Amino acid sequence: MKGPTRRRSRGAPAVAGKYACAVSRALAQPGASLAAHLRRGKGAIDGVHRTLIEPKLDGSVNLEVAWAGGQREGERLFDYLAVVADGCALKLIEVHPASSTGAVQEVIEKKQGTEAIAARSKVSLEGGSWHWLVPGKGSVTFTANDGHGKRLALAGIVQPRRRLAG
Repeated sequence: MKGPTRRRSRGAPAVAGKYACAVSRALAQPGASLAAHLRRGKGAIDGVHRTLIEPKLDGSVNLEVAWAGGQREGERLFDYLAVVADGCALKLIEVHPASSTGAVQEVIEKKQGTEAIAARSKVSLEGGSWHWLVPGKGSVTFTANDGHGKRLALAGIVQPRRRLAG
């Protein structure tokens, strides 16, 4: 007679073979710096932020948790790395208010910090897109055509939106 079947908790890391996308499988390889933090689907996304992300995810990583020990003084990070199941696209996600123009510089600096720690950790973000999601009912105080919006575009960050669509 077989023993009881063990179910993995929703938050437990999965093995590389369980992912449909090559990007997720590469992140899940033993020894990869993010392997212990990669979760299936939206498992690494904080509950209050999950509704901001519409597409089904193959895998996700909470970067602030994963790289907390590797940050240098003053270095800030984007919140999440996500792999969209349909098309296997790599998305970097920052959930941050856009109610002041100063937030643009903050988000740009977070992208730079994320790129720096990824390089030190030998994690490739090549081909990834950078997304700023605005939580709650906050307003966006700038447009894509003003100086702040143009700075964001030059930095390679998608203009702030309420949700990440497919």
